[in-house]
Amino acid sequence: MKYKVLLSDGTVGTIYMDNLNEQLASDFIGKVVRVKLYDEVGHHIEREGTLVEFLDVYSD
Repeated sequence: MKYKVLLSDGTVGTIYMDNLNEQLASDFIGKVVRVKLYDEVGHHIEREGTLVEFLDVYSD
């Protein structure tokens, strides 16, 4: 599973279930997390920020 999330700075990225160490996704609201996303030219990057909201859930 992967989660599309919103960080406090407005960044939207993806968190993968493997990175949650068997914890509930909701446990991470308000905590600093690392998300994966793509920059304006399509390069894969990672960003850290405070998790505000889960926007969507996807099955692999």
